[in-house]
Amino acid sequence: MTDPGIKSIRVRRGGTVFHIHGDNAGQEQVFLAKDQVNGLYDAPVKTTYRSGAYQDGSRYRGRKNPHRDMILGFHVIGTTSLYELNDSQFRRIFKYGPDMHVTTQIPTTIEVETTLSGTRMLDVYMYEEPDFAPGIDPLKQEYGNLILKLRAPQPMWYQDDATS
Repeated sequence: MTDPGIKSIRVRRGGTVFHIHGDNAGQEQVFLAKDQVNGLYDAPVKTTYRSGAYQDGSRYRGRKNPHRDMILGFHVIGTTSLYELNDSQFRRIFKYGPDMHVTTQIPTTIEVETTLSGTRMLDVYMYEEPDFAPGIDPLKQEYGNLILKLRAPQPMWYQDDATS
């Protein structure tokens, strides 16, 4: 039996890719931080119930899937190049929303690859400014802990259509 775990997690925008977990992790000097992954695995669900004036309990009315909010932490280091450059390149691929002046949008996409499911994707935007916990001096330490607050307007994972 093949390993059912996550093979890799990547963040991509256009031709720029950061391998943040699994295969080739840290190739670009950015890693997904342990214990700083929140909201990535399950899509949010809101259910609605209603009860009448004299009804015991309630009756199911429906459900919806609102946007997915995630908080993801990243270790950004500087080994093969300067920390400041690595941090800047990683931050540049995230936007706060669609660019209203561009007709062809290039989303920032989180890609999760598993043996069982292949590659599934979520398009994300930042919904607030990042938290940054560098310690004392990130330039001297060549390290920073960047915590991004991301939102997927479409909360369900998608994948490319199968081709024969």
